[in-house]
Amino acid sequence: MSRGLAIAVAVTVLAGARASAQDLEPRCDRPLILREGRGLVGLDVAVDLSRGRAGRRVEVGSFHPGDRRDGLSLSVGVSKGFEFGAALQVVWHQSRTTSYNRASGTEFGGFYAYGVWAFLPTLGLEVGLQAPSKAGWERMRVRRVAVAVALPFQTTLVPGRLALRVRPDFLMGFALRYYDGDEGPPQYTLFGEAGLTVNLTREWFLDLSVGAGKVLKGRDLDVQGLVAPGKAAFVPASLQVGYSVTEDLDLAVAWSFPDLRGLTGDGRFLTLSLDYRY
Repeated sequence: MSRGLAIAVAVTVLAGARASAQDLEPRCDRPLILREGRGLVGLDVAVDLSRGRAGRRVEVGSFHPGDRRDGLSLSVGVSKGFEFGAALQVVWHQSRTTSYNRASGTEFGGFYAYGVWAFLPTLGLEVGLQAPSKAGWERMRVRRVAVAVALPFQTTLVPGRLALRVRPDFLMGFALRYYDGDEGPPQYTLFGEAGLTVNLTREWFLDLSVGAGKVLKGRDLDVQGLVAPGKAAFVPASLQVGYSVTEDLDLAVAWSFPDLRGLTGDGRFLTLSLDYRY
């Protein structure tokens, strides 16, 4: 009797899971922005695995090249073609004693507030305010604030299997100064990201992202850290593996490299991400 009941329960659970999987919208088929009336809560936690610094930095945030809405984020599709949201980052670090940094602890890592207008199903205009970037709360004292303008593009190449996205960004910063000898405001940075999303199944997906940035004037205000002008472009990259638990919940892990060319140091980060749509 109990064996028959167990088999019946197992069959029911498997049938429900199969039906739920069939209801999933593959990651690569999702629209450029949230649909009207839908919302998304996201959480990213990154751990520094860089040589000599492994485990010394943990932050609510990520180093995905094309994602400025990292950390603890909230996004809402307020009407057809419009999405608004904000993201907050917090950093915990354990610093080695040096002549310029003897502190350890938790600090504010920055925020990003934005709005997107999708004037085409595959193309939008995003405008955001980013402050004080990844340098920490103390950088607000030099007004480390930037305006970002982007043209996010996304299209499905193979329904249910493959999607392409491209995102060119222009950032204008208004920091008074960083160090003695720096140029005054404004600062300019060009950045671009291209990525592929591959659905192996409806639930499992891969996301590969590569970016390139160049500081035109001043020092970089982007999430990749300080990069002096005149140097070669910095090239961040990220590989993410994810699983859609339900139609509303995604879990993922990512390996990120802030600069493959090594201009900003030996940076390697492991990020755990959760996205919940409501």
